[in-house]
Amino acid sequence: MMKRLALLLIGMLATACATTAPDSDPNTTPTAAPATADLDERVNTEYERALNAPGADREALEASQIEWQTQREACAEEDDPARCERESSMTRLVELQIADPATAAPIDARYTCPDDKELTAQYYNDIDPQAGVFTWDGEQMILFIEMSGSGARYGRDGVSFWEHQGEATFDYHGDTVVCEVA
Repeated sequence: MMKRLALLLIGMLATACATTAPDSDPNTTPTAAPATADLDERVNTEYERALNAPGADREALEASQIEWQTQREACAEEDDPARCERESSMTRLVELQIADPATAAPIDARYTCPDDKELTAQYYNDIDPQAGVFTWDGEQMILFIEMSGSGARYGRDGVSFWEHQGEATFDYHGDTVVCEVA
């Protein structure tokens, strides 16, 4: 449980772009484009489920929900607000699902990269959206499964991962490394 809560908090911090607004209501969702509204409804349903779970830390959940709302509202300032909103909502949904004790344990993978660096991944294939929690150079991020003709591909704005036949290509905001399965 503590590991899942830590993942939730780390993921939330990795995706946060702004500070918490003091007057935010954790029980409301920022205004969404129609394409994102269904996703936001799923976030709200998952959030309510988490709040009502036995032993839920309501204060922490409410604080993280407000942080998500603030970050989500900041998407209006991004170059591609619709993508930012979609990724923000998908990230929050994954964070809430990962924190759920009923979520199946992830599949762990390690990759050896140049300069003795390591890339780790935890694949959550039994949630929707399917996602991976990747750790690179001390930073943790949630990437979402993407279409791939061959191998496994995950990504989000500025970050991509593609594994094919034991080789993993990881691009982090323009810095690309090719790693091998450890």
